Amino acid sequence: MNTVFPSYDKFVQLEFKTLSWLRREMVKRRATYHIGDDVQRTVNLDSSQPYAFETYIDVEYEKRAARIFIGGHVLEYVENCITDLSYYISLVDISSKPRRVLRKYHFDYTCDGPDGCKKRRRNHPYFHLQYGGGLPGGMKRRGITEENLSDLLPEISEPRIACMPMSIALLFEMLFNEFPTKETEAIRSDAVWKHIVCENQKAFLEEYYEKCLEIIRKPVRLSDHVYIR
Repeated sequence: MNTVFPSYDKFVQLEFKTLSWLRREMVKRRATYHIGDDVQRTVNLDSSQPYAFETYIDVEYEKRAARIFIGGHVLEYVENCITDLSYYISLVDISSKPRRVLRKYHFDYTCDGPDGCKKRRRNHPYFHLQYGGGLPGGMKRRGITEENLSDLLPEISEPRIACMPMSIALLFEMLFNEFPTKETEAIRSDAVWKHIVCENQKAFLEEYYEKCLEIIRKPVRLSDHVYIR
């Protein structure tokens, strides 16, 4: 399954295209001005630095003021091959004191890479979803502490649940559906955004699902192929 993910160069190209368009649109629609600085920080990264992006969107959740943190980091890549990638989303109640982290999920991709180096403690899916996890820098910089996160037991990593590959466009599309606002509905109806999402579906999902179907049609277990061991 590690062969279905785009190269690092292609991945960065698609991420920058998504972020640059979102920056222009959100500023134009007066949705969240801070995202412009967050995108610019990522686009201005030195080429020797791995891709990293973090931002947040303020929403209303259950009639309370809430903040959704979102981010993605390439933790490692070798010979233009991504070997460790992590996205996260976190829902935080900002109306309470202290602030409460209500949910935090991360979507990871891990493979052995060209050198065959294995760093994991347990078998787990190449593409997997986890609940909890540590405190990202973007959340820490914006006032969230380890104590705010402690109820989620971030030290527990299991279970890791198989899921589809992710990109920043697919993650934003999910959030726009889960937490719609007037601004995000306008973005979702835009033809350019639809094209960006479809382009990401093709780059990140098409080969993955084709591979899954190919395996399912044989008398073999899908888990024998989606897990890295």
